[in-house]
Amino acid sequence: MKRPLCCVCLAFVAAVFLYLFSGLLPAEFVSETQGSQLAITGELYNKEYKNGSLVLYLRHVKKKNSAIQNFSKQTEAMEYENDISVMCYMDNDIFWREEDIRLGAWVVVEGEVSLLKTAGNPGEFDAAAHYRTLGISFRLYNAKVIAQGTAYSAYHENLYRMRRYFEGVYDLVLSAEDAAVLKAMVLGEKSELDAKSRLLFQRSGISHILAISGLH
Repeated sequence: MKRPLCCVCLAFVAAVFLYLFSGLLPAEFVSETQGSQLAITGELYNKEYKNGSLVLYLRHVKKKNSAIQNFSKQTEAMEYENDISVMCYMDNDIFWREEDIRLGAWVVVEGEVSLLKTAGNPGEFDAAAHYRTLGISFRLYNAKVIAQGTAYSAYHENLYRMRRYFEGVYDLVLSAEDAAVLKAMVLGEKSELDAKSRLLFQRSGISHILAISGLH
């Protein structure tokens, strides 16, 4: 009895491993190819700036139904049972302003598919493994928001705006390097922290400060 149960457990662990550390797309998106145009719907749960570009994080993602041209109370109430998450790198010439794209809202985003690449050589950065541990299945580039629901999370949106306000204060009164360190330690915003600063934290044995930054 123990041997069959052990085999089942091993098969389950192997399946989870393959899902997390392979470049395979979820079944609904398996036909998508690099650079193909795709429209998706999902809940906006995070947004941030990376290298000057706005990045939106969507969860419970599904392919956009051609019947959905805009959101209504009916479409907002649709049930989303999957946990597929996608990063959307927004086009700099977007129609929507950042403050108009609100956390907690259901949105429709269209962009170019960017598949996550697995490492080809030992020691090489494995993008697929890295992003899948964060729950990200793939990315969209040159993305645009083409519709947004009316409901959103005022709590999370206001917290985000407070963080952006303090980031602006740090940029105004501090040097770029000092502002990046303070943003990382106080606000948990590590995207502007350069490799030199990260290395100094590691060598000083205080890199854990960055790991838990922003949580308090």
